[in-house]
Amino acid sequence: LTPASVAAYCPLPMFLVGLVGRSLVRPLRDVAGVPATWGNRFLALSPVRFTSTAPAEHTPKTRYAQDFIDRARIYIKGGTGGQGSSRLALPGGDGGDVFVQAVPGVNSLREVSLADNKQYAAGTGSYASDSPRPRKGQDVVIKVPVGTVVMTDNGHVLKDLSHAKELFLVARGGEGGSVRTNAQHSGLRGDRLHIVLELKSIADVGLVGYPNAGKSSLLAAVSRARPRIAAYPFTTIRPHVGTVQYEDHVCLRVADIPGLIEGAHTNIGMGHAFLRHVERTHVLLFVVDVGGFQLSTGAPFRSPADALRLLARELALYRSSTLQSRPCIVAVNKMDTDHAAEHLAAFQAELAAAADLERFRAAPVVPISAKRGDGIPQLVLALRRLVEAQRRAAAPEQADVPIATDIEIAREYSRIVRRG
Repeated sequence: LTPASVAAYCPLPMFLVGLVGRSLVRPLRDVAGVPATWGNRFLALSPVRFTSTAPAEHTPKTRYAQDFIDRARIYIKGGTGGQGSSRLALPGGDGGDVFVQAVPGVNSLREVSLADNKQYAAGTGSYASDSPRPRKGQDVVIKVPVGTVVMTDNGHVLKDLSHAKELFLVARGGEGGSVRTNAQHSGLRGDRLHIVLELKSIADVGLVGYPNAGKSSLLAAVSRARPRIAAYPFTTIRPHVGTVQYEDHVCLRVADIPGLIEGAHTNIGMGHAFLRHVERTHVLLFVVDVGGFQLSTGAPFRSPADALRLLARELALYRSSTLQSRPCIVAVNKMDTDHAAEHLAAFQAELAAAADLERFRAAPVVPISAKRGDGIPQLVLALRRLVEAQRRAAAPEQADVPIATDIEIAREYSRIVRRG
């Protein structure tokens, strides 16, 4: 006689026996170490099951800011034309088109990259057997931030969406089936291709600094963004963007660029990816540790002036125009640490004397403590002055060009361009 045979013939009594047996044996197990083997075995073999209604225990997780995505590669398919009818002499509907539209309220390509398999497909045109009047397939509109560049895989620029609500037809649907398509009156396939969407400008201000300089803490201090903050380097592996809002409702966007390392211009680590983010900001905010830093135990110690010198060198070697064409501010962080005033005085003296730091002598130097908030009001005011001056300087370059903000207009404009 085994528990399995008993449970097979009388499942409910054995379930009760097992339940009572386990409840009686458990105190003995806790005292004398007696296992509740039989009670557990009867419960496991019985077909009767009780489901616990107690809530599951979940370990609370720390919520960090969502990753900012400024580049996405997606696959798009124009809709296939509907099947025509040779018997009824009716054409099928044209396939739907795929558009890309610049929307002011969208700030990242995150939603675009979260599509199913990163694919966007327009609808199929109507079949002649279903509708005597051909109906076009459902169009698809991909919403992206203003300033998004649409490119092919080989880097050829298809469109620069620099105006609000601007539309661009990126994949045309196939023609509906008729005598013009083929002998079977089958609909044609629409355009199918991979495209790359990339933000031309990710923020007004870019935070540039070595790992663990306090850039994420500074972003959290000046905005509502909540990037991941920790006491070790390389905490940030993707840029985070926060918005600084002033009392008169003027807003600036600040991007926390992942920390650079020496050799980033040669693409060490993710050097080119990080430098690409720096290149697409209008004002550079260099963040240095007032006490200097040492990346690892085997790495040399770098003073604040050394850090600034190496950061400028990496930017110049990657693309010299990046540093020369953008105004900058130097934020000396961690002024709440010991001997911070002495380190600041030494940094300012070296900045005034070193010939290779001449580029930064005209830049504002703002001592701050992102942890305590010291110097933050002065810093955000200095940032606003530089950003507004940069916007005024760039305004005359924007020429008045016709833009398509309606689907039909964008579709007609695409036909004109193809004919030309």
